Amino acid sequence: MLCSLNEIEAQLRKAARGAGLSWGLAEEAGKAARWLAMHGIGCLPSFVALFEQHSSRPYDEISIPQEEGRWRARGGALCPLIAGTAIVDRAEEIAGGRNVELATVAWPVLLAPFAATVVSATGASIVLAWPGARFIFADTGVRLDATPGVTADVAGAASAHYASCGRLVGTAQGAPVKSEIAGIFVDDSVWPRLDAFVQRTYVPASEESRLKGAGAGLLDTD
Repeated sequence: MLCSLNEIEAQLRKAARGAGLSWGLAEEAGKAARWLAMHGIGCLPSFVALFEQHSSRPYDEISIPQEEGRWRARGGALCPLIAGTAIVDRAEEIAGGRNVELATVAWPVLLAPFAATVVSATGASIVLAWPGARFIFADTGVRLDATPGVTADVAGAASAHYASCGRLVGTAQGAPVKSEIAGIFVDDSVWPRLDAFVQRTYVPASEESRLKGAGAGLLDTD
């Protein structure tokens, strides 16, 4: 199916909320999905898998308990949305030369939009890397320098045992990642899985809610 960037952002925002993320993180998920789709990076299966893996887990198992040294989660893999927002919060430090290191992180490609935000916020050139892939973000655009033969798998990496985000040293290398302006084709099997999370945000109708205005209730004059 063909979806617009607006549809993707809205669907991911609602699905993230249905998966148990705060409204703030849900907003960030929608923006991240839009950025990835706009750059032709197939991200929706990654979001679905992330929501399915993390929706039933306590926040403190997938978040950053302390930010000294390498960031790591208590329960295994860091959530890339939580880690990504923490990276943005430290944009000025990263632009100033701090290198943020992460231990095991789920679906590392979902960190890319947050690294791009550091560039737009500071003007610095940033590199985001994990084993097999290296994204370079600069005011001239985005480049992907991937290990030969694994470029197509960048979006499909379910986890990375290490990732880093820091200021670029040297010149940008790699293949340019072009922006897409048309609709994005989404696998028909992915949208219903996202919609299952969206449905969780809807409150089932009840007699009391109808009487209070959710629908016609007893005032239906048809």
